[in-house]
Amino acid sequence: MISLHKHVSLLRIALLLGCTAFCSAVFGQGVVSYPRAPRPAMPARHDIQLAITFEASGSNLDYAASATSFLYGGGVDVGVDLFRGFGAAASFTGLHTQNSGQGVPINLVSFTFGPSYTYRTSSLRHNVSLFGHALVGEMNGFDGLYPSPGGPITSANSLALQFGGGVDIGISRHLSVRALNADLLRSTLPDGTTNVQNNLRLGAGIVLHSTPQ
Repeated sequence: MISLHKHVSLLRIALLLGCTAFCSAVFGQGVVSYPRAPRPAMPARHDIQLAITFEASGSNLDYAASATSFLYGGGVDVGVDLFRGFGAAASFTGLHTQNSGQGVPINLVSFTFGPSYTYRTSSLRHNVSLFGHALVGEMNGFDGLYPSPGGPITSANSLALQFGGGVDIGISRHLSVRALNADLLRSTLPDGTTNVQNNLRLGAGIVLHSTPQ
């Protein structure tokens, strides 16, 4: 009997040690950290955007300092991401009104380019991009009337400064809606008054992307 009790006690000890070792081997895996394979580096995103927009603008280019003309037209904007949201942009816009406040047609074409910045986020399963830019270029007025020291001329050129930004909402991998584009476009075409025009330009349209969004 003593020998039997002795064997039972030894068996209990062996079972206890075995269970302890088994539990340590199984459950210890949850706390032991193993080296993980490094994640592959994300490729740099050099997305190129092509935006086609409808534009409306208010301008004081009406040969009367107290009046404002409203012009309508369209634009094409090109942007490229270079590094962490920073990039470059170019904008081409044409605006027209047949009859300004003084009964004279206004036709404006501007081309500007410069740096831009884009911040991307997600909202309600849509990719949303907020962008801003500071552009410089040229404004051309044609088929109108532009006072000059030598008499009225039908076309004129000036420096153009464009500051603004907007919001793009992604609707597919390569397509976004430009919900809003707002810019202050400043030019110095001859107008017989201050020769300074501040054009508030609003637009909306679609954006094509070269890389999936």
